[in-house]
Formats: sequence, C-alpha cells, structure tokens
Amino acid sequence: MRSIALAIAALLLLASCSGDPEPIEPGRTKPGRSVTPPAMPSAAQSKSPEGQVAFVRHVVEVLNYSVRSGSTEELERLFAPGCDGCGRYIARVNSDNADQGHVDGFNWNVSKGQVLNGDRVEASVNADAYRRTDPETGKLTRVEAASYHLGFKLESQDERWLVKELYVPESAQ
Repeated sequence: MRSIALAIAALLLLASCSGDPEPIEPGRTKPGRSVTPPAMPSAAQSKSPEGQVAFVRHVVEVLNYSVRSGSTEELERLFAPGCDGCGRYIARVNSDNADQGHVDGFNWNVSKGQVLNGDRVEASVNADAYRRTDPETGKLTRVEAASYHLGFKLESQDERWLVKELYVPESAQ
C-alpha cells in the first residue's frame, strides 16, 4: 500500500500542473553540505540508444546529488528550458532543503532503461528508503523504499543530451 502512495506522490510531482511552475533559485546549496556532483560518463555523450540510457542513468545520479546537497545547479544543466516536470523536481529539491528541511539516505538507481521512438527513454527506478525532515515543522518522517517507472524525453542540443520532458509513462499509471 505504501508503494502505491509513493507512486502517486511521484505522479503528482511529475504530472502537469496548471499555471507556470514556481520560479527557481538556481544552484542553492545548504550550508555545511559538501557533496561532489557526479561526472558525466563518456558513454552518456554517445548519440546512440546506449548513450541515451547512459545519459538517463547519469541524470538519476545527478537527481540523487541534488537532493543530498540541496544544489540544483548541475541538474539544471541537464534539463532543457521549458521542461515543466524538470522545473517541478527542482522546486521540490529546493523546498525539501529549505529552512529546517533535510533529506538523508535518498538514493534512486536505474535498474533498466529502454529507448522508445528514438527520443524517449523509459526507466525502471528503484528508490531506497530515506528520512525526510519537513522544512517548516522540523518533523522527521521515514519514506519507504519503492520502485517507479519514469520517462525521459531527450533532445540533442549542441552535441549533448538534454531532458526535454520528465514524465510517468501511461503504462505505469
């Protein structure tokens, strides 16, 4: 039952919302946190299906880094302008790390990735259990481990991949 609730939370995070996303303060890092962003692997730069899957794996590693550090600067470099789901994820990272907020133990990993229609990669993502401190109340909660199915629409721009759309595939809804 908790997995269903977590999947719904992921859907809400990635689903379209009315109006424009909240403005984002780029690159915020919570004081006292020093985490090094993951380096882009050379395989993730290849203009092949394998390169696309490697890029999605790298994006997920940077999502982890952003949650752990509170910094979204590296993540923003991987997202195309106008990607609403991407903007909502960045806003969530910023809000989870604001004030008293803190996330400990957050880790997603891609267990499987598949290229569809040339520009879409659908990935099975396993999420470890983690602890989250509410930014407003300071209340600590535990979030259970879960599995998700996420979609990444990619575009090649200036000899690199960018995430143009972050979504939950219909097959996972």
